Amino acid sequence: CYSIISEAGSSTVTIAVKRQENGLVSGYIHDQLRVGDIIELGAAGGEFVLPAELPAKLLFIAGGSGITPVYAMVRQALSLRPQAAIVLAFYARHYADFMLLDSLDALKDSHPGLRIQLCLTGEQAFAEDVVGRFSSAQLQTFCADADQRETFVCGPAGLIEAVVAHCAAEGRSEH
Repeated sequence: CYSIISEAGSSTVTIAVKRQENGLVSGYIHDQLRVGDIIELGAAGGEFVLPAELPAKLLFIAGGSGITPVYAMVRQALSLRPQAAIVLAFYARHYADFMLLDSLDALKDSHPGLRIQLCLTGEQAFAEDVVGRFSSAQLQTFCADADQRETFVCGPAGLIEAVVAHCAAEGRSEH
């Protein structure tokens, strides 16, 4: 499965595909697919979408390739509410594993309400890096008002479980 990263309602469909080691489809897409090629897509599915009424403050937490649907949702939220207060925490093992950084930086440059926090789970390159797996204490270091934000998470099972447990411990399971 691959996630659409183009905005809802766009006339074209854009996906981001991270090459997987020995990945048959991701390898083909990276090595063989060319602009203008025609491919067949299956029906879109899933319920990971923004609510009909966009909250004033949002927190997105993404791990690895989980950034692809999160990126699309952040773009959609900013198109609906350009001054939205959004915090995006993006987890990856190494800097080389962060996808879409140029696109995220461009969004941040044009939307002052968007804050992006890169979180490394495998290395610390700079003293100011946030390092380690998700925890409530870590979240407080870069998003002190997390309890006031509608929260969306996408990524590896361990990350999702940790965020859900954090929200439950805060009495915010519905968020």
